[in-house]
Amino acid sequence: MIYDKKTDDELVEWMDNADYVELLDLWRYAHTGFPLFVGEMGERYKRVMADRLAEGEKEWPGYHDACVKLDHQVFLCVPPT
Repeated sequence: MIYDKKTDDELVEWMDNADYVELLDLWRYAHTGFPLFVGEMGERYKRVMADRLAEGEKEWPGYHDACVKLDHQVFLCVPPT
């Protein structure tokens, strides 16, 4: 889980391996000032998220809307651990 990551290298590794839904989930639910959203790391996060969205949209127009619905349904159906 991303919240267990401590070092910048661990955060970058998670970010590089995350899919768009995971990135969207963190963007929506992490606290303000979360390390991946600040400074240089925040700029990288923005680029990676935009790249993942562009990849998804190429294969499936409407990808973002579908991911938002999926993300919302998952959080309504699965209690937090």
